[in-house]
Amino acid sequence: MLKLFNLLLKYQCFRRKKRSSIALSKPRILVIPYDAIGDMLLTLPVFSAIKKAHPDWDIEVLCHERSVKVLAQYPFVDRLWCWNINAKLFRNRYDQKKREELYTRSFTKIIYLAEKCNFRSLFRLQQFTTGKLLTLPYYSLKTDPKKRIEEAVFYSLFDGVVGKNHQQEPHFALRMFSSVSQGAEYVKEEMDFSPYIPVVELDYTFNSSKPAVLFNPAGTQPGNTLSEKKSAWIVNTLVKLGCQVFVFDLPSQTKLFIQENLKAQVTFMPSAHIYEGAQIIRMMDFIVTTDTSIGHLSSALLKPALILREDQIWRARCDPLAITTKVLVSDNPDDINTVDNDLIIQAIESLVFNAQKNHTNEQDIVGKCVL
Repeated sequence: MLKLFNLLLKYQCFRRKKRSSIALSKPRILVIPYDAIGDMLLTLPVFSAIKKAHPDWDIEVLCHERSVKVLAQYPFVDRLWCWNINAKLFRNRYDQKKREELYTRSFTKIIYLAEKCNFRSLFRLQQFTTGKLLTLPYYSLKTDPKKRIEEAVFYSLFDGVVGKNHQQEPHFALRMFSSVSQGAEYVKEEMDFSPYIPVVELDYTFNSSKPAVLFNPAGTQPGNTLSEKKSAWIVNTLVKLGCQVFVFDLPSQTKLFIQENLKAQVTFMPSAHIYEGAQIIRMMDFIVTTDTSIGHLSSALLKPALILREDQIWRARCDPLAITTKVLVSDNPDDINTVDNDLIIQAIESLVFNAQKNHTNEQDIVGKCVL
C-alpha cells in the first residue's frame, strides 16, 4: 500500500509541475506552519521578518481555525486562509469550496513549515499552483519503515529545502526561524516576538496594593494539568505572599477549585477569546501556568511568567525564548506535580519582589512565604 501511495504522490507532483501559474505583478508567498496556538505564537517572527525585509511581497498564511484569532489582526500577514491541511478525509469534505479557491490561486512560492510527513498532507500540497514548493528538512515520527514516507520520496515532492533539521537546530522556534533565509536575513536577536494582539476593554476591579497573578493550572494536552492538591498549594502560597489570584473561568480550571475555602481565595475571570485572554495577561503583574499556550502568549507579551512542565525533551524544545519567562521542570519526567515546591516558592518570591515596584502600598506585599 505504501508503494502505491508513493507512486500516487510522485504523479501528483508531476502534475503540479506541469500546471501553469498566472504571472503575478508582485511576489505572493504562502506559509504553512504548525497549527497549535503555542506553535503559531513561536512562528510569528518568521512572518514579520519576511514582510519587513520585503514589504512589497504578499504574505499569506494557511492555518487551523484555532489559530485564526492569533493572526486576524497581525500586521505582517496580508491574507489568512483557515483550513486544516492535515484534516482526515471525512472532515475535509466540508471545505471543498475553500480548497478549490486555494488550489487555483497562484503562488510565487509556498513554504511548508508544518513538518507533517503523512500521505494526506503531502498529497494536498501537490494540488497547489506554484512552481516553487519549499519545505523544512525531512522529519518523520514513524519508526516503522512500512508506514513511513521514505526520505527520498519526500524530497522528490518539493522544489527545494529551507532551514535546518532537528539535529542542527533542536529548538522549535529557532528551527522555524532558520527558514527565514528564504526571504530575509536570519538574525535571531532581531526577531519580532510581539503578537500584535489588539487591546480590548475589560471591566475588572483590582486591589492596586497587591500583585495580581493569573494562575493557569490546566491545559488540553496530556501532562499539562496539575492535581487539586498541587493547585491548592500554589494558590495558598500566592495568597500568603500577599497576591490576589485570578483564574480563567473554564471547566478544566474550575474543577480544580471545588473546595469552598479555596474558591474564596481566587477570582474567576471569563475569557471568550484570545483577545480577552491577552488583555487579562497584560493586566497582571505575572503569570503562573503549566506548559500551555498561556505561557507562550505571556512570553510573547513580555509579561513575567513562571511555567511548570514535565521534564521531557520535546517540551524543552518548545520552551519560550523570552527572558521574562522562567521554566521549572518536574523531578519525575512524567508527572508535572513533582516540580519541586522549594523552587516554586523561590521563583514566586522573586516575581512578587519585582512586582512591588509597580505598587504604591508595599506594606500589603509580603516578601517571604512561611509555610
